[in-house]
Amino acid sequence: MAMTSRESILIVDDEPNIRMAMKVALEREGYAVSEAYDGRDALRSIFSDKPDLVLLDIMLPAMNGYDVTIKLREDDRTRRLPIIMVTAKGQITDRIHGLDLGADDYISKPFDLRELVARVHAMLRRRATEESAAAQAQRPRPGTTKFPTPAPDLTFETFVVGPSNREAYEAAMAVATTPGKLFNPLFMYGDAGIGKSHLLAAIGNRVARDHGADKVMYTSSELFHETIREAIVTHRIDSLLSSLGRYVVLLVDDVHFLSRTRSQQDRTLEVFMELYDRARQVAVCSDRPPDQLNDLTEMIRTLFVRGKVVNLDVPTPYHRGRILRSVCERNGWDVPESALIYLARNLTANVRTLIGVAKRVAAESTLTGKPVSPEIIDEVIAQVHSIGRPTNL
Repeated sequence: MAMTSRESILIVDDEPNIRMAMKVALEREGYAVSEAYDGRDALRSIFSDKPDLVLLDIMLPAMNGYDVTIKLREDDRTRRLPIIMVTAKGQITDRIHGLDLGADDYISKPFDLRELVARVHAMLRRRATEESAAAQAQRPRPGTTKFPTPAPDLTFETFVVGPSNREAYEAAMAVATTPGKLFNPLFMYGDAGIGKSHLLAAIGNRVARDHGADKVMYTSSELFHETIREAIVTHRIDSLLSSLGRYVVLLVDDVHFLSRTRSQQDRTLEVFMELYDRARQVAVCSDRPPDQLNDLTEMIRTLFVRGKVVNLDVPTPYHRGRILRSVCERNGWDVPESALIYLARNLTANVRTLIGVAKRVAAESTLTGKPVSPEIIDEVIAQVHSIGRPTNL
């Protein structure tokens, strides 16, 4: 039976025919499948693309499957990533060693593709059940929603200002310094990955510093939607509205994803108006301007244009170079200045993709021991384009 979701699987095997057979069988079941031919290539793919499960051979070029498993289990980001070893090393001692290192299952070659698919199904069902149970245990009781805090490194100090974002930066700085006094609400829009979320988080961090973290309601549109929906279902909407007085700012990311349901949008407007009337600051981000948010009611769109609407555009090559230099310095990535200039000139994608490519270039240099060169940069850019999902970096 075909899967209903596009869970992603990485196949790591140096034999093209085996990769192809597994790929065809798994794609027939509805999975999104990618491939790697050696251990180092596998690690690069795992850390950049974050698959839901890895099918890992042991005897690989460059780095064997045992070493790949060790590195994945040592890293907090991949400690719980499901790994099924698929290998010709079928002795009981091999199985024990692989499982001891952290593999979740072990399949010996040659194998039946139907068994492989069944093992994958079972592993992902188990993972989904565990994650659901963990999420349910952490789910707040009605009326006790805990909102996330902005990432501490997303501040005005780490934001690189240029012609494409100066107006948005200055507006965000103004509302963070004097919340509720100027530009209320503040509406920032532009393509994905060019700094809107950074500025929204920077407002939250500045207000938290000046007024206290409990004065900031910082949320995605999905969590904001769920908070209002839960308040409606549990008849606590009045309680939610009255609780808003304790906040200094409401910050909503990706506001274009707000519910299309008219009744919920009416309640959402109540929340915005309650804060607006109390002179609390509202700031939101979107991928397009208010007049193009056709799924939102006219009253919400009108409220958004009542304050200040600012656009963030794609940065110039020089600005991209400055952003890359800042990010590399903060993260300790060893990428020479000449390489940053080359990358900034030759990749015109959004900033998020640009930073992702710089990260992969630095990782490639570290793994191979070769200095960063235009050839390495071109190879990574080609890999990103071939993946077709550059913003997932």
